[in-house]
Amino acid sequence: MNRIKKLNVGKLITYSKEVREAIKKDIPLVALESSIISHGMPYPHSLEMAKEIENIIRSHGACPATLAILDGKINVGLDAEILDAFAKAKNVVKVSTNNFESTLVSGKPGGTTVAGSLRIC
Repeated sequence: MNRIKKLNVGKLITYSKEVREAIKKDIPLVALESSIISHGMPYPHSLEMAKEIENIIRSHGACPATLAILDGKINVGLDAEILDAFAKAKNVVKVSTNNFESTLVSGKPGGTTVAGSLRIC
């Protein structure tokens, strides 16, 4: 009889420090797609816009959770250093529902569309 190893989904998800703290403190999370950073606006405007939106969310008592695929993992929230590197990255895949799994397996960086972000949520 073949045994199928059960997939541990928890190992596929990485949470930023801010998101982990928000979960502990029961602070609401606001999921944000990341394709606007990787595909919608040129750097450095994309990074400035992302930081501005995240700060607006914080000012309303919630925690921003920008979603992206990096190194074969789903990232929920991007620490400042990772957000900066993501905004500068080249050859980022635009991730929707039709290529979600293949991007994850490929190890390539992925900027999530709204549909891709909803898949994570």
